[in-house]
Amino acid sequence: RSKQARAGGGESVVVEEQQRSGHDVLCERLAACVGLCAAHSLSARHFRAVFRMLRDPRVVASGGRRLLLRTLRTAARREGPAAYFDFAGAGVGGGLRGIVGGGGGGGGDTFGGGGALVLRQPPAWPSGRGGYTFAAWMRVESFPISSSSGSGAVALFALRTAAGLGVAAELRPTGIDISTFSPGSGGATSAAKAEAAHLASPLREKRWMFMVIAHSPGRPPLSAATVKLYLDGEQVSSQRLRFPKVTEPLTACSIGAFGEFDAAAMAAMAAAASGGSAAAKGAAAVGAAPFRGQLGAVRLFDDALGVSAVAAMCALGPDYLGSFSPAETASGLALAGVGMSPSEAREVRESLAPRMVLSLNAAAASGRACYSTVGDTGGGAWAWLTGG
Repeated sequence: RSKQARAGGGESVVVEEQQRSGHDVLCERLAACVGLCAAHSLSARHFRAVFRMLRDPRVVASGGRRLLLRTLRTAARREGPAAYFDFAGAGVGGGLRGIVGGGGGGGGDTFGGGGALVLRQPPAWPSGRGGYTFAAWMRVESFPISSSSGSGAVALFALRTAAGLGVAAELRPTGIDISTFSPGSGGATSAAKAEAAHLASPLREKRWMFMVIAHSPGRPPLSAATVKLYLDGEQVSSQRLRFPKVTEPLTACSIGAFGEFDAAAMAAMAAAASGGSAAAKGAAAVGAAPFRGQLGAVRLFDDALGVSAVAAMCALGPDYLGSFSPAETASGLALAGVGMSPSEAREVRESLAPRMVLSLNAAAASGRACYSTVGDTGGGAWAWLTGG
């Protein structure tokens, strides 16, 4: 009997240890979940409550202090900006949310609808030899499922005239498709020239990333027109691609969807594909699903930025919404923190500030109206949230 009692007692100890182990694992998982959620909704009141818990003798006795500190450390590593455009897309999260703002770290507010950012004022197309650069912090929620290729494309941006001439880009899990539409050799009456390039690089869902597309015109015979893709401050892909010749105003511009000007794009594509190459027939800009995910600051430059400028923008992080002024103290300290000397930081900001022609972010939006944070001579809203 004593042996049986000892055996039974041993089994109970093993069961208790297993239960305690399972309880610890559950607490760690819950703490990790709380930390991830707190990264976007932790306020000063919550901080004070956690500090009170750290001083609680019961928390100290149970070993929970380390777990709380680990949770705070997870919350401090928030990914993405405090305010962003939330384009959830149809069938994702119950609809379109529009604008989500951090409100000083206190949970965020949701306004209006969403779906796409349609530019109400045409941005100036680069007239010189500098090219253009599209830069944005983004998070892809999901890619649509295509019956033919498995994963379909979502719209990223389009800068085009009323006739569909210009440039458009769409995202795929395998990279980015860029299409250009230029007038034919016979002028307005001839078929448009359409070309496309695929910038290969895996794009992960549900992860914030800093994406930059820089397109420079060629300088024959020294160089050819080239489009480059940067992810998180590093160049990952480069392809030759014709730089579009645009003389009319860019009155059909959108970010996140192509629905506002599909008719014009379809007409240009049909004219180009009738006698064009395989690349032209497979060019992007029609049929892509709306962007599903979140967008932080969106910027447009009238120059093809280099590696140092892109790395500096990435180093400033998703919450930087300034104009890259060399007189800014905060941006200078941030660049110094990643190893840039004061002279390098000033030089790169001096190259960025005069070249930025458009800067949209959720913090500079009111309802459905979005305002550019760079000089606006025309006045009024630069973009409009549509859909929802």
